[in-house]
Amino acid sequence: MDHGYFVISYQRKKRDHHVFCLSIHMTGPPDLNLVLTEMSSPLVNKLMACAQAVAVGNLKLADVLFEEMEGLTAEETSEVTRKVVSYFAEALARRVHGVYPRNPFPLLPSSIVNTQRSLRCFEIIPATIDYVAAAHFSGKQPVHFIDFSIMLDRWEYDSLLRHFPSLRLLRPNRVFRLTNIGPNPCKDSNHIQESQRKLTELARQLSIDFQLKQFEANIPADIEECALKLESTSEDEIVIVRWEFELHKLLAVEGAIKRVLSKLKELKPKIMLIEEQEADHNSPDFFERFALSFQYYSRVFNYFNWVPCETDRKEILERHWRRQISNVVACEGIDRVERHQTFYQWKERLRRAGFRPGFATGCKFPIFYPFGGHQLFFASLWEPIDPTEFSRGVGIGNPITIQDASVSSVIEPEEVCSSDSEHDSADDNSNTLGIFWNQKKWSPEAVREYLVSSFTERESRRINRWMSRRLTGNSAGSDKKLSVCDTSLASLLRIPPSNTPIFEAKQYYVDDSVINAYFELLRKRWKEFPNLYMKNYSLPTWIMTFWLTGKWTESKVLSYLNTEKIAGTSKLFIPVCLKNHWILICVDIERRALLWLDSLSFDHAEKDVISRWIIEHLMPKLGYDNAQEWQFLEPVDLPRQTNEVDCGIFVMKYADCLALGDHFPFTQQDIPLFRHHIFLDIYRGKLRPQILSKNFRASYYA
Repeated sequence: MDHGYFVISYQRKKRDHHVFCLSIHMTGPPDLNLVLTEMSSPLVNKLMACAQAVAVGNLKLADVLFEEMEGLTAEETSEVTRKVVSYFAEALARRVHGVYPRNPFPLLPSSIVNTQRSLRCFEIIPATIDYVAAAHFSGKQPVHFIDFSIMLDRWEYDSLLRHFPSLRLLRPNRVFRLTNIGPNPCKDSNHIQESQRKLTELARQLSIDFQLKQFEANIPADIEECALKLESTSEDEIVIVRWEFELHKLLAVEGAIKRVLSKLKELKPKIMLIEEQEADHNSPDFFERFALSFQYYSRVFNYFNWVPCETDRKEILERHWRRQISNVVACEGIDRVERHQTFYQWKERLRRAGFRPGFATGCKFPIFYPFGGHQLFFASLWEPIDPTEFSRGVGIGNPITIQDASVSSVIEPEEVCSSDSEHDSADDNSNTLGIFWNQKKWSPEAVREYLVSSFTERESRRINRWMSRRLTGNSAGSDKKLSVCDTSLASLLRIPPSNTPIFEAKQYYVDDSVINAYFELLRKRWKEFPNLYMKNYSLPTWIMTFWLTGKWTESKVLSYLNTEKIAGTSKLFIPVCLKNHWILICVDIERRALLWLDSLSFDHAEKDVISRWIIEHLMPKLGYDNAQEWQFLEPVDLPRQTNEVDCGIFVMKYADCLALGDHFPFTQQDIPLFRHHIFLDIYRGKLRPQILSKNFRASYYA
């Protein structure tokens, strides 16, 4: 039950095998998906059918559809639709024949560039960088403005220089370094030389020590190479970075974006402004990418058809969009550089890279620029996270202060008994647990060693036998109380592909029975080894679902809870499935905090509702009346999933790690191993512990 952006289905019209109706079934939050509008135009339907034929390699059918599209063009009433369809049809032909333009921007003579005040994609963008950068110009330190953008717009740099010397009488010859890295849209470099000459002259008039460097970077490898050579000239230098529709290109080279952002973080920029197209064109699935990009560029061309624009500039920009379409549709691998992603996808990438949302006085970021009710592009502001700060998480809504855990004692409610049941009382040693938590917390290395422990020969044989087992739908495993049928258990043995599109994604999903069984095993492990693991308890997955959907009232949910079983718990786990995506809520009673762990970092509308219910109702029910003072945290160093189907595995391993402390030393690459680990754990009815000797392991698994 993982989150999928959408499902595209085709219905064949009667007696016409060439025309398909496109329908969209949403399985995720609307604000994170590009929802394709209904395409009833015969011309558009024919284009979609042609793209599908190309996707499956049926080129003979594609040729027939190309010819039929030509006959339908004259019947299409929308000029924009005719134009966009022709560009996408051209891109399909380029994909089939392997012929496409190498340069990302149509090459122009310098004479044309010099007559255009701006050739940037969206002139509607306000002087965002002027406004944001000017806030850092009031001091006396040298400034280094690093601009990843197309080599244009001397006028914009003029404006920056004029903002800069506001205090030049107090400190003349203040240093302003400008480094421009980006593609050259011209057939020569005359316009660059002319721009350098005029900027240098302006800086001389303003008494600015102006240092200008421009590096031509037409491909992602060039951008990375130039970025990695950037250096600061002084410790007090103010660094400002801007990415203007260039950052997405680094996604074409494996690891490039991580290396570049790491380098920029070393420079300690005050701010990093990122402007990108609000689109999702990075899907490995060709037809999915084709359909989404057609929708997006249809909106872009409608926008430019509506906005007043000089004819010459409009023609140049249309050539630019045409080249983008060709790259999105025709190219693959490192040649496909137009890998646009949505703001929410960038938000997660930047968090993993150590950046957090920035702030500018009087201007709230991100800024989305819409047309016709749809977002076309955005501007966002970021700043590096200082490693000396407490960075376990960021507040949600109004921050709630929390007392330092190092000086805060945990006071259990006196009226709640610490006994789990008559069978568990001997294992419930809260004193031992407290000593272990304070003095024997697992190191990241120890957690990692446990997580990636190898299989025994017996375990490998069991997995191999199950690979060829015929499924019956009956309960499987040694512990029948876990109530997991073999069809649910078998989903753990299927490993999703990492480098190819995922088809029939449901076969990889883990359902409620698997999640509930695993959390029961976490509790069972603690009961057997209370000195090694933190005491934990979990609510069944359906609890929050029943409450959120109104199936159960709030009072019924609270009356269901057994406070005696939860008493003395260090970590209370609440796994929740929101819109087909698993997330984990952890009530960390030791640290007096509420942790929200989401492997995709979505902004769920239910987040505030759930957190308030826990703080205002659940915790008082358990005897904690001061939960309003607890902190709500989202760990920023959390491992994240990179596909659509593994969120359930991440939730189970988040909880596994939290039962050991607060380290999460794993990545998406470890998930295939974890799938088999979890399969074996549920099958035998117990989790693998951190072993101290081979004999210990042998006795545990006997």
